[in-house]
Amino acid sequence: MRKCCCCIPILGGATFLGFIAIILCALEFVVTIPYLLKIDIDVFNPLQSNLEYLYDQLEYGLKSVINETDDPERTDDPHLTEEIMREVRAYTWTTIISEACCTGVYLIISLMMVCGIQCDMRGLMLPYMIVQMLYILVGILSGIGITVLFFYFNIIMGIVSAAVILILAFLMIYFWVAVQKVSKILQLGYA
Repeated sequence: MRKCCCCIPILGGATFLGFIAIILCALEFVVTIPYLLKIDIDVFNPLQSNLEYLYDQLEYGLKSVINETDDPERTDDPHLTEEIMREVRAYTWTTIISEACCTGVYLIISLMMVCGIQCDMRGLMLPYMIVQMLYILVGILSGIGITVLFFYFNIIMGIVSAAVILILAFLMIYFWVAVQKVSKILQLGYA
C-alpha cells in the first residue's frame, strides 16, 4: 500500500488525516468552550442555547420507551423519567468538561502524529495509533449495540444502522491501516 485513497501518496494521506483530526478537535472546542466559560447565549453559546431542546427530546424519548412496554406485571415508578432527567441535568457539566479534556488529549496526539510523520519519528505516531484503535473498538461495539436496539424497534432503521456502522467501521480501519503503513515505512527507513 503506497497510496492512500488510491491517488494520494501514503505520507501525504496520513498527514492529511492528522490535520482533519486537528480541525475536528478545534471545531469541537468552538462549541464546548463557550459553554464551559458560561458565555452569554446572545454572544455565542450554541450548546447552551440548544440544551433545553435536547433535554425535551430526551425526556420525550424516555417517556415513550417507558410507556411502550407490554409487560403488565411491570410497575413503573411514575417519577422515573423525572429522576433520570434530574440526573442527566446534574451530570451535563461533568460530561461536557470530560469531553473537552478528551478532545484536548486527542488534539495533542494528532499533532504528535503529524509531527512524527514530518520529522520521521515513528515513536510520536504510536499514541495516535493506540488511541485510534481503542476508538475503533469502542465505536464498533457501541454501534453493534445501537443496531440491535434499532432492530428491536424498527427493522428498516436496524438495516440502515447496520449499513452505516459497516461503512464507518471500514473507513476507520482503512485510515488506521494507512497510518500504520506510514509507521512501517518510517521504521524501515525508505520514506
